[in-house]
Amino acid sequence: MTGALRRLFALFAEILGFAVEVIRCLILGPRYTAETVRMADVLMRRCLIPVGLAVAPVGAVISLQGVSVFRMFGAEGILSSMLAPAIFRQYSPALASVMVAAQAGSSIAARIGTMKVRGQIDALAVMSVDPIRYVVVPGFLACLFITPLLNILTTALGLISGWFFAVP
Repeated sequence: MTGALRRLFALFAEILGFAVEVIRCLILGPRYTAETVRMADVLMRRCLIPVGLAVAPVGAVISLQGVSVFRMFGAEGILSSMLAPAIFRQYSPALASVMVAAQAGSSIAARIGTMKVRGQIDALAVMSVDPIRYVVVPGFLACLFITPLLNILTTALGLISGWFFAVP
């Protein structure tokens, strides 16, 4: 049991050390802005369709359920006061961030794994380029930039899909 606990603490220490190194590279120069923009473009294109396909049905379902309930009371006009806060506050941010974490995280992990297998990570180190600064930090910054943008786009998509089912 103590061996497993030691390995667990060693793993946590390694993860914490990696996080500290990423934060250090974020704060101190140089930054690879071209690589960050390229990663943001790739991740945005990879994440937009899955995130949109996850949020659009939610807006439609909320709208359909709301219309059926509010119609019983003759209050279809207040559907927008239920749909908009639900999409803005709950569903769009949650689904967008989870889908970005899944889609972008797997994309970045696959890229790093491929670079490691091909020896590109070692080649960066040989050329005196910090692999964390060149590979990890641009992906991290790209995720920080695209998540709010995707949230805005998916919120609009959720509201539009809800509108299609709410308007008679």
